[in-house]
Amino acid sequence: MAKGFKITFDKNGRAYANEVPLDTHDIRSKKQIEAYRKKREGEEATQWNKQELWIAAYNRKVEEISKKLKLHELGAYLVLVVHLKMNSKGKVMLDTKKPMTLEDIAKKIGKKDRQTREIINALVREKALTKVKEGRHFVYYVNSDIHTMGEPIKEGESFTKIMQKATKNKLRLLHRGKFAGLTLEQIGMLYKIIPYFHWSKFYLVENPDEQDPDKLQPFDLKKLAEKIGISYAAMKRHMSGLMKAGIVMKSSAYGRNIYTVNPQILYRIDQETAETASYKQRVIEEFNMTKKGELED
Repeated sequence: MAKGFKITFDKNGRAYANEVPLDTHDIRSKKQIEAYRKKREGEEATQWNKQELWIAAYNRKVEEISKKLKLHELGAYLVLVVHLKMNSKGKVMLDTKKPMTLEDIAKKIGKKDRQTREIINALVREKALTKVKEGRHFVYYVNSDIHTMGEPIKEGESFTKIMQKATKNKLRLLHRGKFAGLTLEQIGMLYKIIPYFHWSKFYLVENPDEQDPDKLQPFDLKKLAEKIGISYAAMKRHMSGLMKAGIVMKSSAYGRNIYTVNPQILYRIDQETAETASYKQRVIEEFNMTKKGELED
């Protein structure tokens, strides 16, 4: 460790390298320091790879685009958004190398080519997607004003993390056009509520950025339906689907119903503390224990 240094000992037997005490200091060469730096960078990269990946949803832009598109169009959009890759620069990917074509999208959303083309045209018209010809096929890019993945977060923008793996699992297309029990409209409903859940308590509220939990104003379903622009009947039907899928949970407090979003699907906290991590885990455990029954409101 102290090679190249003059080693001396004091009268008590304490060792020194060029008058630096070796029991309290580490003497290393530049080569050793560089090797240690590379080792730490490798460990940090490994740790990053272990973290769950997520897509940023910019809440204000999500709210704006949600007012322009129909529920099934928003549902298709969310299915595409969760297929972004870290280095794809917004391109919707089938896998790590192949971008999605219209035919691929049709299979992912469970629609025929003609219906898929109509949905894609609506998304392009409202600038949620950009269509670009590459070779013989068109490929599609998600608008980076609305969603990004692996890019610096826009300064001053409120955003939500769409947790990629868990959300993909919920939106997995099963037989007969069902997404693990969800319809495309119910997936669109999930997209619409992104801007309206509280950043730390995960409740659907009118004031999602409020810092004081005692001042939260939980939505009832009628108010939420009015806010996002759908009928009360449609709200009840689609919320019931989200509850059965374990994406939203209903509980009661202070004589009213409260609707909580599963933090494994949508999350807002950027820097976790022990307290926020503990609360999130308690909520996840509640979701795991909750019986997914019919909705009453």
